[in-house]
Amino acid sequence: MLQNHITMKLKSVFEFNHIRLQKIMEMSQDTIVAFIVSLMAATFFNKYSFNFNINEDNPTILAKTLIEFIILIIVLYYIRKVISIVPFLFKYTTKYIPGRPSTDGEGLLGKVVTVAIVFSTIVVKLKAKIKHISGLI
Repeated sequence: MLQNHITMKLKSVFEFNHIRLQKIMEMSQDTIVAFIVSLMAATFFNKYSFNFNINEDNPTILAKTLIEFIILIIVLYYIRKVISIVPFLFKYTTKYIPGRPSTDGEGLLGKVVTVAIVFSTIVVKLKAKIKHISGLI
């Protein structure tokens, strides 16, 4: 039974067909769109977020950090919505269904990693406040 499971999974890893190719192409397109949208959103978010001021009291720094996290979650929610507006441009078979969620979430991989890297690189004001707060613990 275990050997059968492993054999089936290995076949799936090395299987290559039109559906898989289109899935990879869709994930690639989503990654490019996610990068562009995230770059703009993260830059805007960082520009208008609270500056870190070491002279402020810790409760104020914490409050500003929590407010920024709430705003960040809203921004990320809408980034995902904006990314989904762009239709898949490379569909060439009728069998492929763009935007169809996979059971293991593999379709989200490119988008999520891209958004995470872009935001973690650009949102330095929030990172400074987090670093300060973590030093208090």
